[in-house]
Amino acid sequence: MRKSFVFLLVVVLVLFSSIAHAEDREFFELFAVGTPQDVQRAIEEGVDVNARDKSGATLLMWAAMLNENPEVVRVLLEAGADATLTNSLGKKAIDYARENPALKDTDVFWELYNRSF
Repeated sequence: MRKSFVFLLVVVLVLFSSIAHAEDREFFELFAVGTPQDVQRAIEEGVDVNARDKSGATLLMWAAMLNENPEVVRVLLEAGADATLTNSLGKKAIDYARENPALKDTDVFWELYNRSF
């Protein structure tokens, strides 16, 4: 029940705020810890799959770095997330995926790798 409330809160923030929501840590945490279904719902509600936080990290980077479910990365890729984008450190999502044991050497990892160039 709490997860549904958190998801609903994130969707409301997305719908009623401008791109400034991209600096909202809670918004990005949905992609770091959410389920593929949560992420798919957010996308269906109009989330910009290439939104960035204040350091330039994208939703795909957050998911690749922290999410333990490779399917979240796949959902973002299928929705058009750009794997070639870099953050303020010059890193791409694939750079963070290399450090995530849940992603490393999975089919999703290689799909992300292939889309990174």
